[in-house]
Amino acid sequence: MKLNYFKPAISALCIYAAIFGIVACNPTEKPGPGPEPEPEPEPEPTPTEQVDVLIGVEEATPTYVKFVGSYITKDVELNNPKIYIYFAQGESVEIATANSVAVSKIESDSTFSVVLNSLLFDTDYTALPVLRDGDKEYVASNKNSFKTTLPQAQINGVKDISYTNATLEGEAVAVSGVELGVQVSSNSDFSNAVEAKFSVSEGLFSVKVDGLKDGAKQYCRIYAKQNGRADWYGTEVFNFETKVLPEGMKPYVDADGVDHGFGVEVDGVIWAPVNCGYSSANPYGLYYQWGRKYGQGYDGESNAPTFLDGPVSNSDGNSEANKGNFYKANEDPYDWNNSPDASLWNAGTEEAPVKAANDPCPEGWRVPTSKEMKLLTPKLNYQAPVEVDGINYGEFGGSYTLDEAPAKVVLPMGGYRDFTGAAYDQNYGGMYWSSTIQQEKVNPDYFFFGNSYIGIATYLGRAAALPVRCVKE
Repeated sequence: MKLNYFKPAISALCIYAAIFGIVACNPTEKPGPGPEPEPEPEPEPTPTEQVDVLIGVEEATPTYVKFVGSYITKDVELNNPKIYIYFAQGESVEIATANSVAVSKIESDSTFSVVLNSLLFDTDYTALPVLRDGDKEYVASNKNSFKTTLPQAQINGVKDISYTNATLEGEAVAVSGVELGVQVSSNSDFSNAVEAKFSVSEGLFSVKVDGLKDGAKQYCRIYAKQNGRADWYGTEVFNFETKVLPEGMKPYVDADGVDHGFGVEVDGVIWAPVNCGYSSANPYGLYYQWGRKYGQGYDGESNAPTFLDGPVSNSDGNSEANKGNFYKANEDPYDWNNSPDASLWNAGTEEAPVKAANDPCPEGWRVPTSKEMKLLTPKLNYQAPVEVDGINYGEFGGSYTLDEAPAKVVLPMGGYRDFTGAAYDQNYGGMYWSSTIQQEKVNPDYFFFGNSYIGIATYLGRAAALPVRCVKE
């Protein structure tokens, strides 16, 4: 009975406690499920700064490539962005050692273009963009690989084929920083190739190649050089044959080894194609005091002489160490040599000339005699002045030439330098030494011509300096 009574009393107490907010429970019953706990709030995401630069090749050439690109940003504001393209040969780029180019202008929509110059042709490169903003640096997530192209050139034909030279013609695309040229060889492996570089005009080129082997099949190909090194040879080979050289004939090869081709015959005498000492820097040739082996340039030319008082000894005047000196002569007989010698340029006679040690002409050629120079004097075969590229010439008709050209001896109007060293008449008159000094005279014979006169004279002393046109021995 007690137990039944006590249980209702406990229940009433629990109800009472609940009414007044006092926690109460039925100790004999299990509690029911309470409310589910609320989840903890997720933390706010931390902003992620991200900047990336994207580039792509728009144009590739043998020596440069043009990139176009843009940059994108996320959760970052840029104040003064600057973009640099780092690049290197191969598949990797080390920023510390790679070459770099700065983007000069970034457009308002974040786009840009940039050119990488002075690249090697036919070469693999890798480029890596980097954006810097103040002290922050953002390296692009992707590298960009590219390859430069090959030069474009081809030989289309050959003209003016002679014994030791020919002119090659073709098409090419001019490339900055690259030397284009041709190789010509009598061997198919180009082991003895002669090279001649060319310039491109409106996509075409024409180049004369000297020093070829006569009477031989010639193989030709294009080459391209960077930094003096031939990195590419054209795979297409062009062929032609040079003419067979008559027995005993030799081309005029100057002291620098340049082959100027063959001369022109006038009454059995073959005249050289250019003046002695000729070069692009000395288009009139050099000016020689009579009997000296070495000449000097005209006033204003890079090898104009140093003027010294003479006379001096023959050995001093013909020493290579003194080749740049002009020796003035202020007294009769107006000779640079203190021991006058009439055989310095001809150790033989007028009828049977023999080349002397001081003769300035290259191997196989010598200074002409007065008799040989007189063969040019008939006015019927003479025309002057003939102007070519600003230089006046006299033309003297010949009987034949071994080159593919009109049979004419063409002499520049080079003027002269008198015994005091003063220069006169360049481009107005022609005066050329002979090797002859007549027995009864002190002064040498020289050939002269102008607009309406031509002949042989002896007015100048041996200290005067005149051009020389050699003849074949």
